[in-house]
Amino acid sequence: MSDWYAIRPIPMDQLDIAGILSSADVAVVHRRRPAITERTEHANARAKGLHLAVTDGGVFVIEACPWRWRRSDRGALGILDADAAVAELARDADGVEEVLAGVGLSPNEIRPVLVSGYAEGAAFTYGRVWLAGPERLEEVLHAGGLRLSDHLQSTVLEHLAALYTDKTGEPSDPPQGPGDYPLDPDEWNPKPLLVASAATHGRLESWMQRIPRDQMKVVRSSNRGPALVRAAPGVAAHAVVVQRSAYLADRLPGRILVTAASQVRVDVLASEHRRLSPTTLERVDFATVHGFALQILADRGIACSVDELGLESAFRRAWSRLDGLGLGLGSWGPPERWRQEILGVVKGGGLASFEQYQRSSRARRSALLPGAHRREAWDLHLAYAEELARSGLHDWYDVVLLARDSLRAQPLEPGYRAVIADEVDDAPPVALQLLHRLVGDRPDGLLLVGGAFADEGPDDVAVWGEVGIDISGRSSEVRAVTGVSYAASRIWRVDEDRRPPRSSSTPASTDTDTDWDGKPVRHDVAADRDDHDRQLLARLREDLAEGVPSEEIALLCPNDRLATHYRRLLSNEGLPVAEPGAPANLPGCITVAPVSRGRGRSYDVVFIPADDPVRPLQRTDQMSRGRTERFAAMTAARERLWVGTVDPSRG
Repeated sequence: MSDWYAIRPIPMDQLDIAGILSSADVAVVHRRRPAITERTEHANARAKGLHLAVTDGGVFVIEACPWRWRRSDRGALGILDADAAVAELARDADGVEEVLAGVGLSPNEIRPVLVSGYAEGAAFTYGRVWLAGPERLEEVLHAGGLRLSDHLQSTVLEHLAALYTDKTGEPSDPPQGPGDYPLDPDEWNPKPLLVASAATHGRLESWMQRIPRDQMKVVRSSNRGPALVRAAPGVAAHAVVVQRSAYLADRLPGRILVTAASQVRVDVLASEHRRLSPTTLERVDFATVHGFALQILADRGIACSVDELGLESAFRRAWSRLDGLGLGLGSWGPPERWRQEILGVVKGGGLASFEQYQRSSRARRSALLPGAHRREAWDLHLAYAEELARSGLHDWYDVVLLARDSLRAQPLEPGYRAVIADEVDDAPPVALQLLHRLVGDRPDGLLLVGGAFADEGPDDVAVWGEVGIDISGRSSEVRAVTGVSYAASRIWRVDEDRRPPRSSSTPASTDTDTDWDGKPVRHDVAADRDDHDRQLLARLREDLAEGVPSEEIALLCPNDRLATHYRRLLSNEGLPVAEPGAPANLPGCITVAPVSRGRGRSYDVVFIPADDPVRPLQRTDQMSRGRTERFAAMTAARERLWVGTVDPSRG
């Protein structure tokens, strides 16, 4: 838009923004009338009327600019560069955003709109600013559909009115923001605004409208390089990811990539971004890390072959070869434990030599590995690699490694302006190195979002240094609220010597209903499984009696066996249950699924049944993984959470 200029004035009676807003029954908080003396003077080219309007479609910072805009060679006819007017309005919106952060309003609900003769009969987006003629203004105010609740609209109006009125009762000018994301005219082009794109959706969910204070800091942060966000148990990390992706897509030119470890999570993030910010969806790509790596290799003609059955067979052959040498591999654990060591530490860490493996902290593995076994693990890794080469196969770690090395040799063109990686606890270091190659250390280039577990995952600067990503001074934690933190800590402390997550707290009672931001978190302790199930059914029937739709209730179970048990139990009680593999939130049906397949979804009410008793062989990686998945399942609850525990001592 850098070749657009103001060339002639528009009569002010054609820009009666106040009249348009009044006829549309829109609440207007602030007005600043333009003061024009001589329309030909350069100083008066910026004369404007500024309005702050609050509607069910969001908060709008509207500027009436009394000039028509036309394409022109610089200095030929134009007296005012359009970029300057748009950038100034964006800074005005930044100031409003700063003010409304105090009431938790999502910054994605604040929209600057420039009304002038720029687009007669049309509406456009230019970066985060919408441009429209006065005849399209009312339509533009509803471009995003129903977004703000009546209560939130009232709260915002009261807050703005209190701040933007001076001692005499007259409106005062809102402060301009810092402009952390200035508009660059060389990187933005006007695009048509699809006004009806979201009009068919219902009102936004509450978490899309309002953001807790610590999450707000993450969403609006400006980072000098890669940054890490650790979401404690009970925090909906997907909300942080979606709000941040929409925030950046609105302010940064270029494409944005959002990744997660599971396809379910990716689908949820894409769906929620579409609801939150439909106008920016076309500039955001969503993919699993493995899927993205496969696409890179396919686009570049790099062959790879992944066959799960073939991979299992290759590892068994490698195991048999070394076990036949009498190395006693079984002394540390079963074959699967060794396989996870090779995949998660050696291949997942991109370790190319035994010396690198010796120096590795093994941060993602909770099972101790005696030093003598490291050489055996390395030999098994080499044997496995030989079997894969002989079979012409690649595992998923090979796919990511190939894509990472390809990007090192030839950067992606056109590249991405920013990358947001969700579920980094489940992503191997080589996957994060791949994503880092896309954006490097540029400001606001890479955001890593994962769990804040005290003993789990790469959540400190030293460990991320091993990955090759410098997050010094750019690590933050989004803390959980009391009820969810407590429920999570009860599950975490399976071992007496296991520390709970750092954000946990311990209430006095062990059998209680706590409160989570006004929403009940219920924890029932039973003497045995039968008593536990009776309590679960009683709570479930209470929710149904209160009018909670069946599709908004989920039982997320620790494993497949328990999922089958509760699916049968609910069916026998005459309750509607979705079939295994059915889509989440299937109308009229309660979802019952293992937590490993329920992650990334959200429901009004979530039940987390008690796990099976701990078996000796589980007291390492398998048990740790199960706890981590149960933490993630807790964050799926939008309104209520129920956690069950079986304690035989209660009998």
